Amino acid sequence: REAVLLSQKNKKALVKVEAKEMQQATNVVSLVSITIALLSAWFLKRRVITPIQSLTHVFKRLSQDQEIDEVSEKRRNDEIGDLAKAADVFHEKNLLTSELLASAQDMNSQQEALNRELSLQKDKAEQAAKSKSMFLANMSHEIRTPMNGIIGLVDLTLKTPLTEDQSLYLNKVAFSGQIMMNVINDILDFSKIE
Repeated sequence: REAVLLSQKNKKALVKVEAKEMQQATNVVSLVSITIALLSAWFLKRRVITPIQSLTHVFKRLSQDQEIDEVSEKRRNDEIGDLAKAADVFHEKNLLTSELLASAQDMNSQQEALNRELSLQKDKAEQAAKSKSMFLANMSHEIRTPMNGIIGLVDLTLKTPLTEDQSLYLNKVAFSGQIMMNVINDILDFSKIE
């Protein structure tokens, strides 16, 4: 019985030693596992989560038309690098769109200024044409009245006894007066048409 008790005591001691060794091995494995887990988390955060958060921030700023300095992670050869390159293209397109918009706004303001200038010049030209027409109409009437008087007096003079030379001269004056009246009438007609 004492031998069995001694054997059990030895076995208990051996089991305790083995249990301690197992506990130490388990502690080492747990420590290594926790270290690996922490390193994996740190690696994932550094290599995946932080770049994705950075790109998300870039896309938010771009969608709000805010300026960004530079898109990071473009040199990577994975999906995050592709996403960064897409963000860079989006940024370049935004810049180009902004430049085109500014250029279009400049062109619109220049066009509006030209249209205002054109409208002013058109009004001046219309006023000048109206003044010219009024001048021509007034002058034509002013010239027509004395011309009618001249033609009428020449016609009356032609009905009186005259020498042959006087009659020839007065006929030429009457003919020239009629031509002059036709020119004046044409000017009046042109003014009316205009």
